[in-house]
Formats: sequence, C-alpha cells, structure tokens
Amino acid sequence: MDLWAAYAHITPQTHRLLQMGEAWAKESNEGRGDGRDFLVVQPRYQPKQAESLEARLGEEGVKALAAAFLAGTSKQELADQHLCNVSTIKRVLRQRGIRRWTKS
Repeated sequence: MDLWAAYAHITPQTHRLLQMGEAWAKESNEGRGDGRDFLVVQPRYQPKQAESLEARLGEEGVKALAAAFLAGTSKQELADQHLCNVSTIKRVLRQRGIRRWTKS
C-alpha cells in the first residue's frame, strides 16, 4: 500500500474506480504506440441555456400573461399554456408587482 493511500482514507469503492480508470487508460493507449500515459478525451460542451420566458414572450406577451392572471386564470394554467414551471410564472408576476389581491 502506498503512503498516500494509507493516509488518504480512500473508500473501497473509490479505490475500485481508480483501478478501473487506470485499466481504461492503459487499454486506450495500447494501440497508439507512442507511450503517452494520458487520455485523449473529446471536450464536452455545455448545452445552451434555454431562453427565458420573458425573452420568449416579449413585453407584449408578458402584459398579456398579466392580464390573463388578473382575469382569473390560475398560475398553473398559465404555466401549462406557456410550457414552463409555476415558479417561473410566479417570478415574472412578482417582479412586476402584479397581484390579484392587495394586503389590507
């Protein structure tokens, strides 16, 4: 056992994963013939973030959303119509100070 392994407190599962990674690295480098000990991995790109509801609807769409809410449409129904989460509808309405009832 290596000195670093003795003091690193590596769990058996982590140790097994490290062994699997080493075996995979050896297998992937066998066919290259150049003796390099590293992996050539294709970069992974982060998918583009989905466009916000406000950007999709525009200012007129948000006004129509607010009008529908004030007319009595529930937040859940609005979320279903616009294919988004209820929390998104709540956030859009809250940011614009739109409420059906005011606190007395």
